[in-house]
Amino acid sequence: MQALGDNADYVKISGNGPNALDFHIAFYIGQIAVKYNECYFHIISKDTGFDPLIKHLKTKYIYAQREKNIAEIPLLKIANSSSKSERVDAIIEFLKARGNAKPRTLKLYLTP
Repeated sequence: MQALGDNADYVKISGNGPNALDFHIAFYIGQIAVKYNECYFHIISKDTGFDPLIKHLKTKYIYAQREKNIAEIPLLKIANSSSKSERVDAIIEFLKARGNAKPRTLKLYLTP
């Protein structure tokens, strides 16, 4: 976080409880999504309780994904790959994970 400087903020949350942090995360995702409508959220957590939130966000065209570890973020995997074959493998894995989100048909656009 410190390396991000002014591009990141620490947020002190109030209260405590089993889901206090989860609710704060959901709130801030909503706030940021309204301000920056084309951003993509990565929630780093082993807690599958975020999955219903992520599913709901996607219905609202707010793109989010949960990873257990920051190293699982597809673009970081690709960027940190040391060889071409590792990059290709990471890209293939990323496309497979997209499921129905990948293009279904090839559209040809002709310019006049």
